[in-house]
Amino acid sequence: TATSKLDSKHHATDVVVMAAAATGDDEKEAAVSAPTSTSSARVKSTPPPLLAAQRSLVEFSLRQSAPTGHHLGELEYLKVKRRVTRVQAVVRGWLVRRRMRVLRQRINVLRELLATEQSYVDDLRHIVQLYVTPLRDAEARGKPIVPAIEIRNVFSAIDVIFLYNESFLAELLHQRAVAASAADYAVGKAFLLLGDFMRTYVPYTNNYNIALEALDRCGQRPAFRALVQRATQHCGTQLPSLLIKPIQRLPRYVLLLKELVKLTPPTHADAAPLTAALRKMQTIAGELNEAKREAESFADVVRVFRSIAPRDQATIQDLIAPHRRFVRQGAVRYRKDELSDSEPHYLFLFNDLLLITQPPRNEQHRVVILLDMEHVTNVRALEDSEAVRNCFILDTKRRVLMLLADSKQERDNWVAEMHRLVVALQESKRTLLVK
Repeated sequence: TATSKLDSKHHATDVVVMAAAATGDDEKEAAVSAPTSTSSARVKSTPPPLLAAQRSLVEFSLRQSAPTGHHLGELEYLKVKRRVTRVQAVVRGWLVRRRMRVLRQRINVLRELLATEQSYVDDLRHIVQLYVTPLRDAEARGKPIVPAIEIRNVFSAIDVIFLYNESFLAELLHQRAVAASAADYAVGKAFLLLGDFMRTYVPYTNNYNIALEALDRCGQRPAFRALVQRATQHCGTQLPSLLIKPIQRLPRYVLLLKELVKLTPPTHADAAPLTAALRKMQTIAGELNEAKREAESFADVVRVFRSIAPRDQATIQDLIAPHRRFVRQGAVRYRKDELSDSEPHYLFLFNDLLLITQPPRNEQHRVVILLDMEHVTNVRALEDSEAVRNCFILDTKRRVLMLLADSKQERDNWVAEMHRLVVALQESKRTLLVK
């Protein structure tokens, strides 16, 4: 009868979704079998039974929707069966499409890795074959194009980097060849092997600014300019653009590995090696960045030393030291005491020294005070008054230095940096005493 039919579409939809949710994405599609009834004899064949969870959900929901004492008919069961099967097919299709989309993205990242690595190794090969080898051959023949030290300054260990990355590319190609399918292509172990050699990038990166300076000097030699012109015509890329490639490559590895880790299922054989490789590359990238900052800071120390007037360089001859790092510099006004007028001066702050100079003349500074920051006991900012604004004080064991910045922000920056250095030096001193 009409009253025996399911007349609630919303309830029927809930039944279908609940039944579909009970299925896993790897389970085979099942059908609903009709219950025992007098009309079952008219059915030629009984559909295969539904999984236990599905059947329980369907039977419970249909019992709740039917009137008390009403026995479900075959027609109602078949309708629910068709709806469950339809939703199951939709869910399975969505899961398959999602897996395929992620797989395609992973394959695209792997293709990008392989293509860019091939291009990168070609660029390294051009540097070695078109520049390093001819320059060294000319030196071996006794007719050097540039001095041997300039070859080292410009190219550093580029030939070693080339050999490592050529082996890495060969391993990537090998793993692609042995993979059963594109989905099985694994590169994590190759990255782990490469990671052991990536620290050769650190001295190359630290040497990069020196390389550019040496390249400018070499460019003044006609024979070198002719070599560069021939090489550029052959490979189509300027030498400075080639020399920066290794510095750009390591951050690119980190980005590609992040994408691969995100797109690789946890059950994939390459999941664990990729995660380990990413951690290793991130560690090396951190070491490289730190080494780069230290190299740049040390280069600033040398720059400051060269900006000092020659007759004063003897006073600060120990300024260039392996442990010393440049922090900041800037113009201030210096007052010898509260009664004297302030005069323009210039500060150079290092991790353990403060250099106070007179304004530069002919781009050269005259040293006024060389202060060891270990002798500073306190750094404080003074409140502004009508007579003094933006002032900060350095209390030392022997005297008090009064300095005036151009703005409140500049004063606060100087105080913060100096206070940090004083605290760090005091902590270091206490640690040494304990040891």
